[in-house]
Amino acid sequence: ALLIAESFVIGTLLLGVVAFLVGICIAHPVKDFQLIIFLVINTALSVLTYYRIITDRPWEEFPLLKEADFPELFRAVRETAAAMRAPRVDEIRLAPAEFDAFVTSSFALLPGLRRHILVIGYPLLCAMSERAFRGVLAHELSHVSNRDILVSSIAVVLAGSVAMASHFLGSALMFGG
Repeated sequence: ALLIAESFVIGTLLLGVVAFLVGICIAHPVKDFQLIIFLVINTALSVLTYYRIITDRPWEEFPLLKEADFPELFRAVRETAAAMRAPRVDEIRLAPAEFDAFVTSSFALLPGLRRHILVIGYPLLCAMSERAFRGVLAHELSHVSNRDILVSSIAVVLAGSVAMASHFLGSALMFGG
């Protein structure tokens, strides 16, 4: 349901941009439509890139932990997040063979739908003391507090836009368009 909601928002934004561009074309007819074509293609590719980001969820293959089964783990996450004034973690997943921990956010660009997921490797969890685990946890929660995932998502879309713009400008300069 959340994916449908985000897809609807993105689709609505894309239609709004296309309607805006069509309005510009009607109000100010231009002989050379390269800019308009660039904007339409760039917008579509940006939306597709973001859609790819939100639908690629490798963490879903890992088992979802329940608080009833792991109360100490959930307590440690809550206490560390509260001490750091970090947003709450919505899901905790266990990676059976990963000696790693990471956080990610689904729906990173939509504040009302954003969900923070903590993935902890089982070997890492077994190898550390509680104090060391809380240190790793604080590091991962700092990514959430600093909005690193949001910034990364925006950077990917902007990098695609810059690449597309440079391609169009390079072609226009090379072929005299």
